[in-house]
Amino acid sequence: MPRLSKGEISPGIRSKAEAARCSAACRVKVFNDLTESNDKLSPDWLNFRDVESFSCWKKPSAGIEPLSPKTLRKYMAELYSGGLVGILTDANKFLAGPVDRAVEKSTGRVTSLEKKVSAAVDSALEMTVRYLDLLEKIQKLAQRNESARMELERHFRRYGHNPHLKVIK
Repeated sequence: MPRLSKGEISPGIRSKAEAARCSAACRVKVFNDLTESNDKLSPDWLNFRDVESFSCWKKPSAGIEPLSPKTLRKYMAELYSGGLVGILTDANKFLAGPVDRAVEKSTGRVTSLEKKVSAAVDSALEMTVRYLDLLEKIQKLAQRNESARMELERHFRRYGHNPHLKVIK
């Protein structure tokens, strides 16, 4: 198989990404069908309660396969206005019934804040994982390289041996 050029995606990865995108699109389609039919007793509504059940949902007849929450969040941001949080919020609103306008307005502000907090938490967790992976690689490198060992020791002196944990006073 020839090497890939810069920016090119292998056919296998492309097909997996397309399958994940299709599964997310089918979730949106099922949601839209359920809201149009006003069928609140359908067992499909149980899958719109939280992120875990929504991402683990499997319904091959509708083209829905399990996805990781991170992958689902990525595609829902493209496919549904409001993203993953938006579709789950809309589903819970639909199941709850009519809501007072004042409560709905304040919920909109809270939803916007929740989206920002969710994005910040995802970013922080991803950066923490990346940092710990780099730290592990540097520790392996420090066993063979004197300058890397000195840099690592300086880092530990400065930030401690658990730099990802901070004491808050």
